[in-house]
Amino acid sequence: MVNTSLLFQGAEILYSMSAPYAKVGSDFPLETRLLMSNASSIEFQQQRKLEGELLVALARNRSTPARRALVEAVTEIPEAADEQTSQRERKLMFDILRRLVHEAEMVVRRTISLRLAEMEDAPRDLVRVLANDKIEIAYPILTKSGVLDDEDLIEVIEHRTFEHQLAVAIRSNVSETVSDALVDTADKNVIKCLLQNTTSEISRATMEYLVEQSEREDIFREPLVRRQDLGRDLAERMFLWVSRSLREVIVEDWDLDERTVERLITDAGKRTWKETDTAEERQNKAQQLAVSLDEQGLLTQESMMQIGRA
Repeated sequence: MVNTSLLFQGAEILYSMSAPYAKVGSDFPLETRLLMSNASSIEFQQQRKLEGELLVALARNRSTPARRALVEAVTEIPEAADEQTSQRERKLMFDILRRLVHEAEMVVRRTISLRLAEMEDAPRDLVRVLANDKIEIAYPILTKSGVLDDEDLIEVIEHRTFEHQLAVAIRSNVSETVSDALVDTADKNVIKCLLQNTTSEISRATMEYLVEQSEREDIFREPLVRRQDLGRDLAERMFLWVSRSLREVIVEDWDLDERTVERLITDAGKRTWKETDTAEERQNKAQQLAVSLDEQGLLTQESMMQIGRA
């Protein structure tokens, strides 16, 4: 549960800020007076209720000392139930946090988010509230929390900001369904981020679509080529329009034999000048391709003959 000594410090802060207007023992809030007297005789349930009231009181107080005390108290929350923290205590703790996320300022909500992002038993409703908060607060939840399901993530993708979409794109083991939602945003940077996430799952249909888009969008080319789940056939298709360095990656990663490379070179040459009108322009394009392939170490006698015939 929340560290009582930290709550005691918080009570002292509230007490000191109320003076000289409050009368000790009468006008000061009941929960604070009881905590300051150590309240050892209070029953468990009542004690936890008072702790919650004090945390909420600290959340409503915008002073720097109160904010510091609240952050420290929340930071003390354990990630899982242990010998000192029962399931009942954790339930009460989560009830307190539900109140805090609506009362506390950003620095406290971010601290709560950081703590809950690591908790497997964090309440889904509380996690969802934080996931839809400002990105500074939502980021730890969106990138780490295993409590959120695909439906929650898609809701964030469709209704929150570009920064929220990026945060979802870099989380581990993004499902095919969530990947489709990210691609549907049509944001190039979000899609690039998804492709660079090697743990993300991307369906065959979506991969084919992105390969097709990469002919026009060079921002997709390198992250696509470097994905192990691209598929040899799609890699060969991309060979026709990617850079020299990426062609070398394709040849090496997919262990393309000489005959396949020569076929792809020929196809690339045909694409280069397929819309050229004159024989002279076709010849110039062929010479440029030959020089480029020679620089890459891919030019062979057979490929030279194929280029000449194209």
